[in-house]
Formats: sequence, C-alpha cells, structure tokens
Amino acid sequence: MKTFRAVSILASAFVLTTIAHAKDICVISSVDPAPTVFRKVKKLKPGSAIALNGFHIRFTDRRLVPVSGTALMQRDGTVLIGIFLHAMGLSGQEPTYYERMTTDTTFEGTGYYDNNADARPDGVETWSSVSCKDITLP
Repeated sequence: MKTFRAVSILASAFVLTTIAHAKDICVISSVDPAPTVFRKVKKLKPGSAIALNGFHIRFTDRRLVPVSGTALMQRDGTVLIGIFLHAMGLSGQEPTYYERMTTDTTFEGTGYYDNNADARPDGVETWSSVSCKDITLP
C-alpha cells in the first residue's frame, strides 16, 4: 500500500509539473498584424520537438483560423517552427498556408511564409512576442 501511495504521489507531481510548464505563447507577424496564439506550449529542450496548436485571428475580418505545427529546439537553443494556418471553409477560395520560422523560446524570430500553396516562399516575415493577456477574442 505504501508503494502505491508513493507511486501515486510521484505521478501526480509529474502531471502537475508538466501542466505548469505548458503555457500560451502569442506572436504578431510583420506581414499580418493580427495575433497568432499557441495554446499550452510545452517547454522545449535541445534535441526535442513538440506539437503546436492554436489559432490565428485574421486581420481582415477577425475570424479565428486553426493553426497546427511543430517546434523543435536545436543544440544551440535555436527554435525551428513549421506551422500550417488552415483557412479552409472561410470563403472556399483560400488555401491552407504555411510558415517556417527560426526563433528563440518566446517564438520571436524571422522566417518565410507561403500564402498560395505552391510550396515556395512568398515572402519574409518577423514574429514579435506579445502578451496573451492583451489579446481579445472576436
């Protein structure tokens, strides 16, 4: 019984520690001044990769667009991010587009975007970290 309690306590501590390290990260792009919100981002370590999920608030009409992707940390601490912004269903004409970024752990950095689904960069952008508390949902 004592072993079961000890294992239960350790498991609870692990879960709480994992939850405590997951935080929301918000960025603004130099191309589209509307925010992208990444929900419950786990802490990265060199050589690790994590799933990214969240949403982008479109600048033009303030609609929410689903975002998914991956972030990985290189040995030098640089974070590489690849995300898809799923614009499907909003007008029927907009493709899903992607962004490839090189950032720090706050997701501030530079990279490229493809906004016409041809798998080629269409431009350069910069992400700036912003407080998620300042973002209001439509």
